[in-house]
Amino acid sequence: MPQTLTQAEAFMEIRAVVRRYPWHFAVPAFAVMALVLGASLLFPRKYRAEATFDRRTDMVLTEIMNRGAPRSFQNPRQSLVEELAGDIAIEEMSRNIDLLALGQPDSPAQRASLRNRVGRKVVVTFDVTSTDLDRVKLVYVDENPAVAQAVVNGLVQGYIDRTRIANTRTLKQSDAFFRKEVARCRAIIEEKEAKALEFQIRNAQLLPESPTNLQTTLAELQKSLPDLKRQREAAQLRAESIHRAIDATPEQTPSVVTSRNPDKLPLETKLAELKSQLATFVGVNKMTEKHPDLIALRQQIAAMQKELHDTPDEVVTQRASVVNPKRAELEAQLTSADAEIAALTRQINEADAQTERLNDLASKSFPVRADHRRLTREVEQAQRELTFWEDNLRSVNMAMAAETGDRGIKLDFIQPCAPISRPISPNLSQVVAAAIALGLIAGGLSLFFAYRTEQSFSEGQRLADAVNLPLLGSVSELVSEQQKAVRRFRRIVLYPLGAAAMLLVLLVLAGMLFLSLERTESKSTESQQSSTPAATVPTTPVAAVPEE
Repeated sequence: MPQTLTQAEAFMEIRAVVRRYPWHFAVPAFAVMALVLGASLLFPRKYRAEATFDRRTDMVLTEIMNRGAPRSFQNPRQSLVEELAGDIAIEEMSRNIDLLALGQPDSPAQRASLRNRVGRKVVVTFDVTSTDLDRVKLVYVDENPAVAQAVVNGLVQGYIDRTRIANTRTLKQSDAFFRKEVARCRAIIEEKEAKALEFQIRNAQLLPESPTNLQTTLAELQKSLPDLKRQREAAQLRAESIHRAIDATPEQTPSVVTSRNPDKLPLETKLAELKSQLATFVGVNKMTEKHPDLIALRQQIAAMQKELHDTPDEVVTQRASVVNPKRAELEAQLTSADAEIAALTRQINEADAQTERLNDLASKSFPVRADHRRLTREVEQAQRELTFWEDNLRSVNMAMAAETGDRGIKLDFIQPCAPISRPISPNLSQVVAAAIALGLIAGGLSLFFAYRTEQSFSEGQRLADAVNLPLLGSVSELVSEQQKAVRRFRRIVLYPLGAAAMLLVLLVLAGMLFLSLERTESKSTESQQSSTPAATVPTTPVAAVPEE
């Protein structure tokens, strides 16, 4: 069983194999490299066209959006790719492009082929995405640089033009439609409000919102009826008491005329004389209280005062009978009480009749209230519908104001595709790298198969191991002087010359590829400079707004 080689032994074995079969590695590697470089000279040239435009939101539009503008202002990226490079946009671009001016045959088949190529190869990417700015790049690769340039510029400019025209038309149509709906809703509201007002006037007592409605009036009547009855009972009691007072009061009362009593004046005079005499006794004569004259005088004064007190002040001089005024006053009070009782009785009867009438109306209030609620709901529904259409109309008006004042979403064609001078395929560095890689792989495979298919042994020990016989000894290769000279010539002269020749061929092929690409670049530049302005587009900013 053969032994497993170590890493060092394996490396030395590979080195020995390379030194033993150098041409098995060099020739296939050179052939593959030369083949790749030669084939690259025949590869078709492809050109990459890029065009970039900005979709910028103005600060005024941002303020409008914060106050309720349509959400389509803020989220337009969902359909932008389809609008920019969809089937409709490609079809329009293919109709507008001038193939004859670009050096291409103009035929339906050629335009169909162009549409298919553009649909497969065009790529839309977003370099910047934010709420205020979207930078969109359109990339297309084609074998004709003028066609590639015209395609990307035509798609971008077509998108800008379509957006401007479509949004202007849509905004005008939306404005007209919303104005019509607002006018219709206002007419409906006026009609329904007139019906509701007429209904309220006709059924004011049966509506709960009316200040004179049935329930309020009935409650007030029921509240005032007991008070009226209590007032009538109080008036009746007062009338009964007045009747009793009248029965107890006579119709006539005696009248007596009195005057001052003439007998009382002499007594008063006599009493005054006695008091004057008492003052003389006490003040002038200096009599004591035990003096008999003073005692006697005091007794006379006391007797005189008693007599004067017992004598009446007035005496009746005339007697007669007159009508009793109190009875007349009581009769007037009785008349007033009877009138009050009659008025209260009349008010109570009217309240009872009105209560009965209102109770009859209460049984009919439910259909009326149902009709009133229906009319109210219709008016509210019309108001909500009017609010909806007015909000939409306001949004459209703000969008139109933004577009008119150049405050909408600006589409700036900031970088149209310039004339293309260098193809992207084939690429010189990539071709050289691919040739080297494929040449090394081919040389390695050739070296591997040469080593694996060899049946000879260069060492005696390996031969002994292969035939499973003991190795007794070995004899080295016998080389003559002539053979040594030949080998030396090959090693010093022939092999380096062969390697140099192969390297020179590879350099020549690489140079031819480089010159071929440079010549293609110069030709494409000249052809684009001499072509018509079909590939150029204006770069004027366009204010655009999305559809409502």
